[in-house]
Parts: sequence; C-alpha cells; structure tokens
Amino acid sequence: MKTLKSKKLDQPKLKVSRVEKIPFCIFMSALGFVLFSFVLIYLVDLRNFLGSRDLLYSLDQSAFRFHVRPFMFFHLYREGGVAENLQWLFLGATAVISAFIAGSMYNRERIVFCFWIVMAVAFTLMLIEDAGNPRHTLRGYVQAVFSETERGMIGTMAEGIYFTILAAIPVYAFWHYRKPVMADRRSAGYLLTGFIGYGSAAALSFTGTGLGTYLWLGGKVRSAMLFLADDETAGQWLYYEKQAGGPFFHVMLMDWMVEESIELMAAAAFCASAVAFLLYVRRTYGL
Repeated sequence: MKTLKSKKLDQPKLKVSRVEKIPFCIFMSALGFVLFSFVLIYLVDLRNFLGSRDLLYSLDQSAFRFHVRPFMFFHLYREGGVAENLQWLFLGATAVISAFIAGSMYNRERIVFCFWIVMAVAFTLMLIEDAGNPRHTLRGYVQAVFSETERGMIGTMAEGIYFTILAAIPVYAFWHYRKPVMADRRSAGYLLTGFIGYGSAAALSFTGTGLGTYLWLGGKVRSAMLFLADDETAGQWLYYEKQAGGPFFHVMLMDWMVEESIELMAAAAFCASAVAFLLYVRRTYGL
C-alpha cells in the first residue's frame, strides 16, 4: 500500500516594493557619504594619495568665497560645506513631509496631526539653527553685555537654555503623542535614531565650546589620525596650528568632521522616519 507523503506548499514570498525601500535608501545615502568622506580624508589629508594633498595645498586659497584651509576634511565638513548642505536638504524635506502628513491626517486622526505639525515646526527651527547659527549670535550678545570671554559661564548658561528650549519641542511632541506614531516600528526606529544623534551632537557642541571638551576629545581624534598618516602630515599640521595660534585641529576635527557627520546621519534618520510614516499612512488609509 502506497503512503501519501504530505508536500509542503511553497508559501509566496512577500515582495517589498521599491517605494517601501526609500527610507532605508535615505539613511544609507547619508551613511555612505560619511564613510566615503572618511576614506577621502584618509587618502588625501593623511596619505597624499597620487599627490592629491599637494594639489589642495597648491590651490589659490583667495579664490574661495570662504576662509579656507587646504584640507579635505575642511572642504567636506566646514560650515556651509557639502555635509552641511546635505543636512539642510534632509531637514527641509523632513519639515515639508511632516507638514504634509499633518495636513493629510487633520480630519482622520487628530493626535497624529498634532504630533506631525509640532514636528514640522521643530524641524523648521532645527534647519534655521543649523543654517544660521542663531545660538552663536545669542552667545555673542550675552558675552558682550556681561564682558565675558568666549567660554564664560553666563554665555554657556544662555546657550544651554537655548538648546533646552529647542529640544523641548520635539520631546514634548513625542512624549504626548507617541502612541500612534509608535504603531509603525520602522518610522519609530528612525525617529529615535535621529533623537539620539542630534542629542549627542548638541551635547558635544554645548560641552565642547562651553566646557572645553573639544580640546580633550579632539586631541584623541587628532592623535589617532596622525597615527594613520604619513611622515609629512604631522609637520604640516603643526605649521597650520602655529598660524592659527592654538589647537586648530583639536577643535575643527570635533566641531566639523565628527559633529557634522553625526548631525548628517541624524537628519537622514529624521527624513527616513517621516517618509516611513507617510508610507504607513498610505497603506493604512489608502492615501
């Protein structure tokens, strides 16, 4: 007698549409830029690959519209540089997408509307802060009024209050309206990544300028980079530090290369979060 063997039916695999991959692509584009930029910095600034560092040094620096130093990390991560422009693009897109989600959900889920409209305001303020640096203007006026030095206590306190107010807006939105937003785990994961990234960057900026931690951490980064560099790099860096009259690389490597790379990743995470939630709304409500 023949026995029948049960055959397992092949379960159809759920295909992820290309649209659903957009949040991941957004985040990976920022990560890819950061990794690629670090490779460029290693090859150009530290190893003079194919004479690329010599080429940067030979350029007429007066041709640039900004006060330039002949280093690849400077060109990539300076204020208003490539990394910061990408960050502005991500923050601006996130503010627009957040406002669109809020408008779409106004008559459907009021709590979702409240969260994303507050976040749209928060992302707009973050864009203004990153592009215009109003905290430096505030600190400058405080230091002028109280006749303080650059790292004075009152100026540090004023900057701390400013950061606290700025951070309180998205924290308030997340604390009061987090339940419906957490329904989409992918969006929530990117959102938390963005919060952690910007929180870390803000802490670095506040303690770095106010408490001088940039000098200590920047010294560690500088030493690690010089360990990987060729023999000529240390002498060239010392030359520019003497010109600057202080620990130029300690501060600039932290303030630009480290801090801006973290902020870029965080901005991309926020953008990925907004796009992911927009796709979630599209699936759920058929928008």
